[in-house]
Amino acid sequence: MKKVLFFFCFLGISQFTTAQVFTPVELSYEYQLVSADEYEIRVIVDLDKKWCAYSMNLPEDGPIPTSLGISNSTNLKIIGTPKEKKGKGGKKVTGLDEMFDMDLTKYYGRAIFSVRCKVIDTTQPVKLELDFEYMTCDGERCLSPKFVTTEKELKQHLKK
Repeated sequence: MKKVLFFFCFLGISQFTTAQVFTPVELSYEYQLVSADEYEIRVIVDLDKKWCAYSMNLPEDGPIPTSLGISNSTNLKIIGTPKEKKGKGGKKVTGLDEMFDMDLTKYYGRAIFSVRCKVIDTTQPVKLELDFEYMTCDGERCLSPKFVTTEKELKQHLKK
């Protein structure tokens, strides 16, 4: 009987501790060929209600700014600077952030961060390693900055 009781207690505790993982952010990625040798790469950030993601352009001594880049990618180089915008149903807010006591730009609901990249040799495939870092808060608490890397081979541009 003690073993059965112990098992149910252990099961309840393990369910409670795994339920503690909190993820108010969902990321998705899109890659689109916009010319014969250029891709637009997008990270779509969907946020739970009250949670925000911060802009790429923030003052020092505040939250970690969102960043988007490529590393260890072959046959690809970034052109221009990464861009950000609110997504469909999203909201961009610029103003006093009480948690950091400074004016900041942040996104609620949905945000899209994008970068354009040029293919160096259109006869070769592209190995893309996309790096994305962001920080999210809900007005009462902030989660630690998160760094995510995703890899994809891009072949739409190939010419023979």
